Amino acid sequence: MTTKTNSFPKNIDGKPRREELFEQLTSHPDYEARHEAAMVQMVCLITDEEEYRAYIDNHGKFYDSGKMHRQRPELTALHATQASLKGLYAKFGMTPMDTKSLKKGVLDEDTVTVVQFPGLT
Repeated sequence: MTTKTNSFPKNIDGKPRREELFEQLTSHPDYEARHEAAMVQMVCLITDEEEYRAYIDNHGKFYDSGKMHRQRPELTALHATQASLKGLYAKFGMTPMDTKSLKKGVLDEDTVTVVQFPGLT
């Protein structure tokens, strides 16, 4: 019998891709437990984005409905998910520009720790 060593939060537990991302993001030395709720949200958004992207890649951005050529609702959902992710990335300084913005206005003698998370794969 195998004993599970990791305990994952609800919405992460039992979903291998989410568990993988959650472990990757929370294993960073600057990660703090108080970030857990935001990390759970980020991991769920990342996997949602991956699923929407895969669906669109397989089915295309548009479909025909009678004489109408319509945009798939998954494309709208993908764009909304990407916008939400962009906001979370900014809060954690996960892009070069966001890192620069978080450090802006800090005096030279002040120290700022900006969490640099590893690339998402």
